[in-house]
Amino acid sequence: MKNNLYFFIFILAIIVFILIVAATRWTKVEATTIGCTYHCPSYEYSWEKTECPSSTSAYTSQNSSKDCKHHFTYGWRYADKVTTHFTATVVYEKSSDPHKCHRPSDDTLNRVYGMDSDTRGDFKEDHGEWVDSIEDVGSCPGPTGSTGATGPTGSTGSTGTTGCTGTTGETGPTGSTGETGPTGSTGSTGSTGSTGETGPTGVVRNECTNNCGSSPTFAGSSTNANPPQCNGIFPEKPLLLGFQRVSPTSVELRWWGSDHADKYSLVFGYYGEPMNMGLSNIGNTTQFTIEGLQANRPINAQIWAWRGECTTLSDTIDP
Repeated sequence: MKNNLYFFIFILAIIVFILIVAATRWTKVEATTIGCTYHCPSYEYSWEKTECPSSTSAYTSQNSSKDCKHHFTYGWRYADKVTTHFTATVVYEKSSDPHKCHRPSDDTLNRVYGMDSDTRGDFKEDHGEWVDSIEDVGSCPGPTGSTGATGPTGSTGSTGTTGCTGTTGETGPTGSTGETGPTGSTGSTGSTGSTGETGPTGVVRNECTNNCGSSPTFAGSSTNANPPQCNGIFPEKPLLLGFQRVSPTSVELRWWGSDHADKYSLVFGYYGEPMNMGLSNIGNTTQFTIEGLQANRPINAQIWAWRGECTTLSDTIDP
């Protein structure tokens, strides 16, 4: 009976040993990708808008069949619609899942990328709400190798001798105090303000006595020569469009430009008084601001278009 018990214990010990060796030999660890980093893709998107121009300077046509119009003090002016092209690089946003990226919200598409409602709808039709993130190159470590079999237990080593106690190190020197930083420089004195502009210069108006078509001229100018030097081609009559008061002491005057004109002169005076003020040469322009006037007093004005030594007058415009 006792022999059978020993035999049973011996067999059981062999089975336990075999199971331990098998478990040790065949246990493996799966490969992992812990530590990878990812980024979200971006997409370049283009669109265009066709709408009326926002700048009033674009409204110069008198053709009322055009799509856009703007009202000025001298009446309506018209313009064609303009097409503006836009391009934006839209970057998808990271989500809680490192492998997925989310399309920007409607508020972000509008506020950051400038897309209106129709453009956002077109963008969302072409680009899904979720896309796969992109793994950063070289960010993932290699897979972990399988665990090797457990080696045999080594014998217990002998106890080592106790080492000597080390000496205490010397105390290091106290560091020196740092230097005081330099004092900041004094700020520079502000520049003197510029001198204000000089008011309009008065001019003398005389009647022309040559072949200029009885046009008025300025005393002392070359227009008193006879005959005038304009090769028989006079400038077209300027068309005054109206006044616009800029401030109590300044008024902006606008007119349609004259064909064949080299420059313009401006003559003006306060309403009910002679027009004995002005500028003999304001350049080849179609607008001019008269400054330095008496506050809120209405004026009359006239534009003279010049070609060489010949001039053509506009009608007098009043308030």
